[in-house]
This record gives sequence, C-alpha cells and structure tokens, in this order.
Amino acid sequence: MLTLVPVMILSIGVCPGIKILSEGCCTIPAESWFPLHLNGYEASALACPGFTATRIVYSPPVANGMEAWSVVEAPDGSLQCGVIDMSFVPVITRFQPEDARGWQALACVSQADTLWTCLLEGTDEWENGPVVSGSQESGYLLGSRPDCSRNWTRIARIAPTGEVIFSTLLTSVYLLDLQEPIGETGPSVASLDMTSSGDVVVAGRVSQWYTSPEEWFVCLLDGETGIPIWKATGAGMGLAGLYQVIEAPSGVLIGVGATSPAGDGRNPWVWGQEHPLIVVIGQDGSVLMEETPALGTGVSLSGIAPLDATDCFLAVGKRPEARWMEVFRLRIATGTHCP
Repeated sequence: MLTLVPVMILSIGVCPGIKILSEGCCTIPAESWFPLHLNGYEASALACPGFTATRIVYSPPVANGMEAWSVVEAPDGSLQCGVIDMSFVPVITRFQPEDARGWQALACVSQADTLWTCLLEGTDEWENGPVVSGSQESGYLLGSRPDCSRNWTRIARIAPTGEVIFSTLLTSVYLLDLQEPIGETGPSVASLDMTSSGDVVVAGRVSQWYTSPEEWFVCLLDGETGIPIWKATGAGMGLAGLYQVIEAPSGVLIGVGATSPAGDGRNPWVWGQEHPLIVVIGQDGSVLMEETPALGTGVSLSGIAPLDATDCFLAVGKRPEARWMEVFRLRIATGTHCP
C-alpha cells in the first residue's frame, strides 16, 4: 500500500508549468533495467481498474514478455498495488521459417491455439530480439533494434489478425538531421503508443555513434504508412532519454525520462548523476517544455498517466539503489508555452 504525503507545491526554474502535488513509495520493485510504464500500449492487453503498470521482461524468442501490476486509489487517497496474472495473455514468439530467405517471423499463441503468424519482410538474422506491445483487441506495435552496428531501428504495426500494416526503418540520420548516412547505432526505443487519431508515437534516445552524447527523441509516424510526420529531439542537461510518451487529454504529448550532464571532454557520452526530465510537445512537433522538476537528485522518471483532474498526472520513477518505485502526483500545464 502506498500513502501519498502532501508536500510543498514548487515552481520549476523559470517555467511555472510543473507543480509537485504529492509523492511516496509503492510496492512495485525497482530492480530492473527496463522502464515501468503507466497505462502504456502494452496495457491494452489487460482490463484492470485504476492504473496498469507494466514492464518488459526481455526473454527472446518471446517478444511480448512483461510483468504487470494494478494500481488502484483507495478512498483514503492511498494507492494499492497488486500483481496481475499474465497467464491468459497470448504469447508472441519470434522464429525464422526455413523457406523465408532469412526473414524473421512472429507467431501469436493462446494456450495451445495459434491465433496468427506473420512474416516480417526485409528482416534478417541480426533482428533477433524484437519487442512487441499491444493486444488482440488493439493490434500490436513492434520495435526491433539489430544487435550489430547499424543506424536504424525497425518499427512495425501489426493488425489483431496478424497482417503487417506497415514496417519501416527509423534512422538516427533522420532524427539527428545528419548530412550523410553515417553512424553506427540506431535509435533506442523505450516507448511505443498510438494517438487518438490513429498515428504511432515512438520515443527513446538516439546518438550517431556509441561514443556520442545521447539525446531524447519523439517521432510521430503515420498510422497507416509508417511515414514520419514530424520529429523532436533535445539534449536536456547534455545527455537525455525518454522512457514513456503519452497523449494528454489536451492533445499534446508528454514525455518523461532522465537527463544528466555530459561526461568530460574525453568521454562526453558517459552519464553522470541522473535528474528527472519532463517534455511537453505540441501537436505539430514543437517543443513546448523541457524541464527538470524538483523531485530530488538521482530520480529517473519512467511512466506517466493522466488523472481525472485537469492537467494532473500520476508519474512513477526510481532512485539509484532504491528497492521500490516512487510515485508522484504532478500538475503539468499542458497548454503553457515555456520559453
């Protein structure tokens, strides 16, 4: 059980767009490299009251492995967390058909029944760790970063019946406006979701080289073709990444993650002490806000979801060496433009 204790409302820097309403700890373990999302696209497979917190369990060849918790607000304002049984969720696995010219394929199995299979045309043996989010009701989104030095990551949208709606390569060249098609690392995708208009939001971090400072990125793809509509990037305090991006009730996009000062001149890609990062992006891709809220040193935010009150959100994050995730109630002025 989590009891949220009211704290002083703070203004952040020169931008009055973020206020901390309360904070506390919850009983969701923090020991994982993968971000904890709130009501993410992967939660569409689960019908739970309150909020659904999900986290990837990376276990190839399974592509949609995850653990999940229900987060319900009690009458006294506390949040109660419970583990969700995932045994009923269909399992999606990667395999390589013998007659498919080396292309990868996916199979969706529920209990002993195969619901569908699909062939990912153009893939190869290096794309052997795809991560899939979604459900049989909403369809699926796939992110696949090859385990070799390439400057792209595959993004695909798959219908509930297994047809591939689109499969496209999102490149660091495009996201970083590089003049030449060079680089050795593709975008690292941490968040995949869909907007109310049916387009796909991709977010994470990106750099040109393994030894280049990482920037956060958000990219909106056409939901039918996968063609980029717009992109936004930023470096925060020098290094930055986003772990979840959602569409707010107002229509803007809100992203949460972490930022850090860059390393010294010889190691500019090395992260230092992390600080929380919140980004607000307009419907046209313009960056309306890029702030580090005063949640304490070392906090990294990983998930966010809207509350019933206007411009109020529930966010989750963690501190170094912490055993449990922390929960914050925030007011974010999503209509505010902060210079």
